[in-house]
Amino acid sequence: MRAAFDREAAARGFRLEAAQQRAADRLAVLAADLATGRPARGAYLVGPVGRGKSFLLGVLAQEVPGARRVHLHSCLRELNAAVHAHRGSRTAVADALADLLAGCRLLCFDEVAVHDPGDAALLTRLLRELGARGAALAATSNSPVADLLPDPQFHHLFLPGIALLGELVEEVAVAGPVDHRGAPVGRRSGFAA
Repeated sequence: MRAAFDREAAARGFRLEAAQQRAADRLAVLAADLATGRPARGAYLVGPVGRGKSFLLGVLAQEVPGARRVHLHSCLRELNAAVHAHRGSRTAVADALADLLAGCRLLCFDEVAVHDPGDAALLTRLLRELGARGAALAATSNSPVADLLPDPQFHHLFLPGIALLGELVEEVAVAGPVDHRGAPVGRRSGFAA
């Protein structure tokens, strides 16, 4: 699995920087754990924009059977729609989560940012269900886990979700010195998606 990150970067004309290599190493461990059926602690790639977090997550999702990659906010919209579809059921949220996670061994969230207390509550339920199913989580974010839902008026409401994330994932810094988004192809040392 580790070689897949280097191959994909080379195919796009890039080399992984040191921070990206460390993250790729961690994601390769996650993929190996999933492949052998061992309990797998996920990874939360955190760092500034343009450092290649989404590229790394994409390679992981492409290589791991049963992975589902989705932008966090798209997932929450989908989940809200599913809850409404199950309206009338006393177990609407549980049913919607079961539908969303059916067959998922690895959930890959792009761009984790939590600013709404309702989203925080729904995400906490999703994380509990993910853990109960033994599925793993990989995510990208510009914010450390502890800084999610930063509004001091609501931050305390997401402390259970932050604790769950801390149990489910290991934070991995992807914070190289260069923002690769604006660099011409061939002049970047890493790839940012």
